[in-house]
Amino acid sequence: MTDLDDADIIAAIAALSLAERRELAAELDHLARVQVEAPLAVARLWTHPAAEWDQRRAVIAALTGPLHVGIGGNRSGKTEGQLQSVPAVAMGRDHPHTQAWAELNGIPLHLIPEGPGEVVVMSQTASSSQAHTRPAVARYLPPGAEWYGMRSLGPAHVRIPVPGHRQEAVIRFASVDQGPRGVKGSQARMYLIDEEPEGEDGRLVLQECLRGASALGGVVTLAMTPQAGLTWVIEDLVQAGKYGAVTSRLNSLHNRFAPNYPALVRYLRSLDPQERRLRQEGVWYDRKGLIYPGWSRGLHYVDGLTLDGVTITCAADIPATWPRYRGLDLGQVDPTAVVWLAASPSGTLIAYRCRRQSGVPYTEWADRIHEAEGAVRDEYGRWVGHLEHASGSWHDPSDPSAADQLRLCDVVAWPADRRVEAGLSVVADALRTDGQGRAGLYVLRGDGTDDLVRELEDYRRDPASKTGKVRKVRDHLCDALRYAIMGAYQLEGLHGARPGLAETTEPEP
Repeated sequence: MTDLDDADIIAAIAALSLAERRELAAELDHLARVQVEAPLAVARLWTHPAAEWDQRRAVIAALTGPLHVGIGGNRSGKTEGQLQSVPAVAMGRDHPHTQAWAELNGIPLHLIPEGPGEVVVMSQTASSSQAHTRPAVARYLPPGAEWYGMRSLGPAHVRIPVPGHRQEAVIRFASVDQGPRGVKGSQARMYLIDEEPEGEDGRLVLQECLRGASALGGVVTLAMTPQAGLTWVIEDLVQAGKYGAVTSRLNSLHNRFAPNYPALVRYLRSLDPQERRLRQEGVWYDRKGLIYPGWSRGLHYVDGLTLDGVTITCAADIPATWPRYRGLDLGQVDPTAVVWLAASPSGTLIAYRCRRQSGVPYTEWADRIHEAEGAVRDEYGRWVGHLEHASGSWHDPSDPSAADQLRLCDVVAWPADRRVEAGLSVVADALRTDGQGRAGLYVLRGDGTDDLVRELEDYRRDPASKTGKVRKVRDHLCDALRYAIMGAYQLEGLHGARPGLAETTEPEP
């Protein structure tokens, strides 16, 4: 693929003769019609001479079956290539659009079943199926495809008439969060699972898909970036090759069809080496026991971002009307840790300041908090002129006397909700992304937040604990963050707080 900017294209057209321009216009008009009438027929899979695996080879591996695991970096095309194969397999090899697609991309036609059949496409959740997967499949469907429930959060499918056949091709949409019941009893010539099916439910989903595919001699393919690390999918399928699994691996930088390729390069270069290998090549690293496997330095740790029309690069950019929150994990031998958060009108949280140190008296901590919030002492020694005002502040309730000392110094905080698992779940919710790829929590680079990032990336469960207790090592800012987010959720109902959260009965540790 040749890189041309607009000026190059304009210059090349200007150099053409009148007859050549007319011929070019006719070809472009024909291509535009084909893209509407037969979009699959002109859909290209990327190839790369230096790559061990490219999109074309990955699709061939998936069609060969019985189980293919397509691993790749972000925007490597690991899912897009398989989505092109979905209507091709559903419509069958004697459909003209399938034949044109196979010829264009060098796909052996005998790998595609004859005549129309059924394909199942599984997303992680019903909402991701509705917002992303169904529209992505729709781009490759011919006119006349009839949708049922395309915009619903319930079951959905699309029927495609196939010339010369009474039977229609059918593509059904399900989600992993339904568990194995979502595909129980189904039979299909192809199952595509978009992203990793985690946990025991994910394993059962895969087994049900393998059963449904084997009934028709079909195939199952997974397309994933291994963000959760060394999971059962990696150990059983990728490393051990269970169920006859074959693995392909796509490198994001080999995909020159990626939208805004220069921005992709800049993004990947901004990451630390370990995170870059994950995001570029799909190379997993050991995340066993991680409390927040959904945390990504590349996504959540930002130099700046725009929320609700406001660009934020430092605390001073945060509008005074946005609510702010504090979490405090108090200690003397162990460090005291303080995390400051702000919330945008749409409910996105930003951790913008952190402090952590041991051996500091609480009266001095009070001074540090006042100073951080822009206050100065007046002639009577009182802290005045605060630029920030906390809507809520929560402290570790294990030492009430420490909170009393802060209160006497005009730093008021409420006892935090210490239910560990409930709090961890709320923070994990905040780290998740919505349908537009926006997270519910970001950490703004600078002002002590690098200490929080290091803690988040090493926050794990104790491998020696049979009950999965949190390892109490370098976790003080993580605790303060948990207190603040749980308090903010309960106080404001931010970012889709869980109904009934305040009524759960998990005992304190």
